[in-house]
Amino acid sequence: MSRVSRDREPESVDPLMAGIRRRNRRIFIATILVFVLPLGYVARSCAVSTSHSYNNLENRFVDRESYEHDLSTEQRATVQEALAAGRARDVAFKKAWREGLDAAITAGFTSRPDLGRCPTTARGPTHVQGEFSTQPSWLSVAKKPADAATAESGIGWTRDRTAKSLEEAAAKAHTDREAERLVRDARLFDSDDAWTWEALMVIDKSASPIGGTTSEGFTSGLIEGRVYLYDHRRKAVTCAGPVRAENSDEVRFKYTRRIGDPLGGAGTIELDRALRDDLDFESYRAAAEALHFRAGPQQMQEL
Repeated sequence: MSRVSRDREPESVDPLMAGIRRRNRRIFIATILVFVLPLGYVARSCAVSTSHSYNNLENRFVDRESYEHDLSTEQRATVQEALAAGRARDVAFKKAWREGLDAAITAGFTSRPDLGRCPTTARGPTHVQGEFSTQPSWLSVAKKPADAATAESGIGWTRDRTAKSLEEAAAKAHTDREAERLVRDARLFDSDDAWTWEALMVIDKSASPIGGTTSEGFTSGLIEGRVYLYDHRRKAVTCAGPVRAENSDEVRFKYTRRIGDPLGGAGTIELDRALRDDLDFESYRAAAEALHFRAGPQQMQEL
């Protein structure tokens, strides 16, 4: 039995309805272009500028070098092992420093020109007109003799801060390059290169400077004490010397007259600060100059 196939007649399209559909489609596209896309762009811009998480999520797909992520298990283990090993060695260096200083102070070590020049050069601070440099990185100060027993190693203090900073950084997210740099810094921390030498100045006597009027000038302050240079490579106090410092003959300072200043805008506060800074500066310079010769117990004729 044969089948007769027939083509389906096309439905008639109402020209009016077709025009309405085309019009609605154009309105929809125009709405997206005029309102939705700009609003989306503004929303994205706000998210990028205010939300670090969104920005980082976007970087994961479009800018891999800027994508931040936690350290890998291997990287984290490397950092932790390096910090643990470095800290263990730091404890040994601090202990040796403490014992060496205590022994030198107890034995009354001082400058001994007969033993030769100090093998280490301690450079004093440089003076800049109108400014005073900060305390030299190689120098720690005990404000009074009793403080010498509890003074901390300057290098040890810096190493402790570095270890804490590395530990905190390891707990944060980083880019691939930052993570590699962190691992490299941790490995460098696991090294004895930082333990070179340092000095401790013990102040035995001090008098604060007294400022007067512009015409009167000021009364100089005084710092007397001792300085000991400990060499971590030799594990001993190698150089020492007496320290004596007074204010400079001339101390310059600047001040601004303030409305309602009970002191009449004479710059008394600024002068006192400048005198203290100048005396500290001179004590740092005196400490560097005192480390010219090797250290040793006082000779009998000196006692």
